[in-house]
Amino acid sequence: MIDNRKYGIDVARLLSMFFVVLLHNLGRGGVLDWALSSPRSLVYVTLENVAIVAVNVFALISGYLCSGRSLKPRRLFDLWSSAFFWSVLLAIVGILKGSAPGVWTARAFFPLLGNVYWYLSAFIVLQLITPILSAGIDRLGREKTLVLSISIVAACSVIGFTEWRGIGDGYTAFWLMVLWLVGRSLCDYREEILNLITTSRLIVASTLLPLCVTWFELRDATAGYDPSRWLSYISPTAVIQSICLFELLLRVKIGSTRIKKVLVAMSSAAFGVYLIDSSGWFYGFWLNDRFAWVNTLPTRIGVPLFCF
Repeated sequence: MIDNRKYGIDVARLLSMFFVVLLHNLGRGGVLDWALSSPRSLVYVTLENVAIVAVNVFALISGYLCSGRSLKPRRLFDLWSSAFFWSVLLAIVGILKGSAPGVWTARAFFPLLGNVYWYLSAFIVLQLITPILSAGIDRLGREKTLVLSISIVAACSVIGFTEWRGIGDGYTAFWLMVLWLVGRSLCDYREEILNLITTSRLIVASTLLPLCVTWFELRDATAGYDPSRWLSYISPTAVIQSICLFELLLRVKIGSTRIKKVLVAMSSAAFGVYLIDSSGWFYGFWLNDRFAWVNTLPTRIGVPLFCF
């Protein structure tokens, strides 16, 4: 039996989930120091710049896998029920551990309406609109879809990065739709991309872009500007980095049957990690400054402990 599964997508999903956890631990966990006054702070900010692609890669995966698939209401219900389960369970755990009940407790029972999981809310909206997007793409054809996807992602990224708030810094269903279009084009032009862009170039781009952003942030901090403005899903550097990394991971080949089984199992569990890590109690209370101690350690020790 021929195995047509693209295991590189499983790798991309798992790496993106790791990046989501890393982003939360660095920011909410109290590790980042935006003064950028020490080599240690530059290292952790660079880790943040590496991980910022997480949400974008998830959206690209959705677009890439959409071809030939129909909307499944049962799938949407399963997503909601999983979110409800983990949100309520962790709220109960939080109360048992001494957190005072409040608005956050009530929101736990409404994980979508209560804005507990912004990405899940936006993703469900995206899924509801996907049939319309797919029908429109089929009518346009892949050439016009490619032009549309490039134009709209470039416009939204550049305009959004210049302080226009219409895209909400990427925390919206609209931004997921934009990247969904890009993911669809990456699928439609699979062979052309493989022939046009070498793997070595993708590796170089994925490595250098986070370092370049760190340099820009250091320059802004030195000049008295807010360096964290570069830390955005919609920034041009993050968009290009996301596409390069996703395309690179698509080329990952897995030969071992055992590793394939592990990847599939872990990939299916990745969503649960997001639900736990982003829940109201875990993110709002437990994680707050939880990893600030990392800044007291030498970088060569702190980074491995923090990441693994």
